[in-house]
Amino acid sequence: VYNENVYDLLKPSSTPLQLRDYPQYGVTVAGLSIHNIKIAQELLDMLEFGNQNRTQHPTDANAESSRSHAVFQVYVTMRCKT
Repeated sequence: VYNENVYDLLKPSSTPLQLRDYPQYGVTVAGLSIHNIKIAQELLDMLEFGNQNRTQHPTDANAESSRSHAVFQVYVTMRCKT
């Protein structure tokens, strides 16, 4: 979220995504990418990639100050292997 606009940091674009409010699901982000991963390193790589795409501007207090907020959602599915 930057300047009240929502962007997908894993699929960089200059066009902000639209928020939708559905009575059944609540507020969702239209066009947000979903990725299936198999190992933890993939998750960490995606987190690093997204973080590199955040908007940052230096300030007097912090040279790497971020002017944005990031949300990283992880859904874990567990299955019995037997």
